[in-house]
Amino acid sequence: MFSVKLLAIPLVYLLRPNFSFGFSKGRVPKFFIYIILLAFVNWVLFIRDFSYPYIVAFIAGNTLWLFSFLSFHQIKLSVERYGFDTGFRTLKVFIVVHFLFCVGQLINVMLITGKLNPYVDLPFPYGMSTGDNIYGTFMQNSLYNVTVSTFLTLFFLYRRAYFYAFLASCCVIFVFSNFGSIVFTVIMLGLFLTGLLNKLLSGRVALIKRLSPPGNYGIYIPFFLVFMVFIYNTVSPPNAEYIVAKIKQKIFSIETKGKSYSVMIDDQRLDPAAFDRNTNEKVTELRKKQEQNKVYFSDYLKEKSGSGVAHKDLKREMTKLYILKLQGKSLAVLETMNYLKSSKKAMLFGAGTTRFSSHIAQKMSGHDSSRLFMNILPRYVSDEYELNHKLLIEERKKKDESYFSTANFPDSFYNQIFGEYGVLGALIFLVFYIGYFLKQFKYLSYSFWLFLVLIPFAHLSYIFDTMCIMPFFEWLILLDIERGKLQANE
Repeated sequence: MFSVKLLAIPLVYLLRPNFSFGFSKGRVPKFFIYIILLAFVNWVLFIRDFSYPYIVAFIAGNTLWLFSFLSFHQIKLSVERYGFDTGFRTLKVFIVVHFLFCVGQLINVMLITGKLNPYVDLPFPYGMSTGDNIYGTFMQNSLYNVTVSTFLTLFFLYRRAYFYAFLASCCVIFVFSNFGSIVFTVIMLGLFLTGLLNKLLSGRVALIKRLSPPGNYGIYIPFFLVFMVFIYNTVSPPNAEYIVAKIKQKIFSIETKGKSYSVMIDDQRLDPAAFDRNTNEKVTELRKKQEQNKVYFSDYLKEKSGSGVAHKDLKREMTKLYILKLQGKSLAVLETMNYLKSSKKAMLFGAGTTRFSSHIAQKMSGHDSSRLFMNILPRYVSDEYELNHKLLIEERKKKDESYFSTANFPDSFYNQIFGEYGVLGALIFLVFYIGYFLKQFKYLSYSFWLFLVLIPFAHLSYIFDTMCIMPFFEWLILLDIERGKLQANE
């Protein structure tokens, strides 16, 4: 699928060639160009790795930024040429097709397992994990399905296309993503409360009125929420119990029972000092702290405590412990923070493209299945990636597949933008990407909620690298702006 996406962008430009980007007119966000420029400056001035493998890795990483830019231009072009109504009709067709794909994939699981309800009483990868096999039209990673379907639910609700909103919400529910369902519920409650606030203010505050849900929100929002609760409790009670427990306790603070991740929630935390570069000197003191909290290192660490064990070996053991507790992503965040604090250069510029945390860093290191990355391109692994997120990928794959939870994935846009581009990269993103849309804030309605959905989901995925999530996000926001301008001129 990834290779198909890489081929799709050139094909689109062959069929509809247009290179009138309009930089000077502010037609497209300058973020993509500036982030590539920052990567180039970091490479030439600080990284100075001109080996063939890294040149290929550098080009591969920045090609994704370039393709994201070219994709945005084509989406912008479509909205300009065909307007809101055509986009609205196209999205109606898409969600019907997407829903049918989800249903087909669910039926396929039923046939494979021989059970009418594969969400219960089955081992991994079915049972509680059945939803991980519901990809929709994206054909990979159910997280993309949940994110985009949540976007579309909001879009159709604001357009009062309730049937299509219902189809989109069903696509969210089919996955039974606990994190996704929490986000979906919070957003729906936010919509409901905004509507109540607007009613309380009698619509006198223009901003609240614009952001509040249209129509009989007092009927359809409770319906969506009650429907979700009903399906959870009747189709997948274990997921319902798990999500309630997760809301009550700290997310990702999980203690496993055997190999299943149907687990008890616990408030135990590991000391971030374990991931300091001076770990060797701190092991004894750290172990005492952990023992007081009833969190123990492996026997290996206890035996080697204070004996000058290599830093990478200690990191590997601690990585194992995090993986077993389904806290891999928590570790990934700690590693990113510790790297940024390691030097001023790291803080400002990051490790560089494909050198710390990204989709391409994982693929270039050999953790991929495509012929392009496994047989054609050279392997590349930076020291920063080797000692941090790569260990998470390796140790997770050594475990039972039940540990292949999102909670153990290092994938996160925040890890990528800070880890590879530093604070400067994050500022470029805020000013020249988020700022690009905020300039049109007076025209936005449902887009405000799309941003709120994207913020948590960006912690679970490299949102640009996937070339699934952001095209829909951008398309929906551009349609919102187009509709807002039409209403302003009426």
